[in-house]
Amino acid sequence: MAEDETYRHFDPWMTPPVQEDSRESILDAYYFQVEKVNLHATNFGHFSRTIVHSKRGDTIAILGIGGDGKIPFVEQYRIPSHRWTLELPAGHGKNASDDPITTAKARLREEAGLTAKHYNQIMRFLNVPSYSTHYTSILLATGLSDVSREVKGVDMRRSSVRWLTFDEAYSMMLSGKILDAKTVIALLLLRIRIDEGRPFESLVEKGNLAPGITIEDINDAVKKGKNTHRTSKHTRKSQVNPSSSPTARFTEE
Repeated sequence: MAEDETYRHFDPWMTPPVQEDSRESILDAYYFQVEKVNLHATNFGHFSRTIVHSKRGDTIAILGIGGDGKIPFVEQYRIPSHRWTLELPAGHGKNASDDPITTAKARLREEAGLTAKHYNQIMRFLNVPSYSTHYTSILLATGLSDVSREVKGVDMRRSSVRWLTFDEAYSMMLSGKILDAKTVIALLLLRIRIDEGRPFESLVEKGNLAPGITIEDINDAVKKGKNTHRTSKHTRKSQVNPSSSPTARFTEE
């Protein structure tokens, strides 16, 4: 077989085929900046592109796992798409330099009324590489406990927290009820791990788990809906199926 460029080693940082000449800001908003970038390429000439530049760092999404395997989602109305959505708790930091853990702690408290003992980054991806510099990082959060929910902004004032089993959430994703990209990616990642029989063993360091909690405990909770420890007042108020068992959490006594 003749050598084919398709099979060469992939290098995301190889020499770019274009060169940037200049850029100018078109719109400067709180979370992003829209820029017109002027470029040129050999055998093509000069051209321009409009790019959305993220100003507050990565979006941080939190995949929280309760003691019985249920996952907290935020039900909220999204103005641009004119629809209600179910999403993982998520958001930006106050500054681009904010580390993911600091942002995750703030967003989990604000959006879900929860705090976690341990956070582990399990995924990072480019949202729309064709015209944006925006990344999203997904963090796994374990050792959940209730705190006062710090609702901020008009969008969050009509939001609520829903607790779903993985199977419920995955079914809603397949039926098109859950459409948010970061949430879909997190659920697909979890689906792969469950199908492999090891949802978290390669994603979480055992030394980072709460005392007395093992990888096997989390895996069993996700797959079997096992109840442990205590009841959550948030779950009683907001779970999708009020007749189902209330969520329990892994917590230190």
